[in-house]
Amino acid sequence: MELIQRRRGSDMETKPIDERTWLFSARMPWGEVVTDFHDELKTATAGYASFDTSEADPPLQESSLTKVEIVLNEDVVDPLAFVCHRNDAQAQARAV
Repeated sequence: MELIQRRRGSDMETKPIDERTWLFSARMPWGEVVTDFHDELKTATAGYASFDTSEADPPLQESSLTKVEIVLNEDVVDPLAFVCHRNDAQAQARAV
C-alpha cells in the first residue's frame, strides 16, 4: 500500500482473496508505473506480487508537471532535461 501511495496512486481498494492473498486496485499515473514500479513491487514483496494494468476511465487526468533542466557551467545540458511531477522535481534533479 505504501508503494502505491508513494507512486501517487489514488482510489485504492483492497480485497482479500484468501487468508494469504490480497487484491489491491488503484489508479496511478502511467509514468509512475513504467519507471521501476515492477522492480519496486517485486522487492517489497520478496518476488511474490504481480500486477496487471488496464485503461482508466477517464483515461486522461490533469497533473502538475514541470520540465527539469540541468545546468552545468551556466549552460543547459539538453540531453539531461526531463519532465516529472512538480512534487518530485527537486529530488529527481538531485539524483541526476
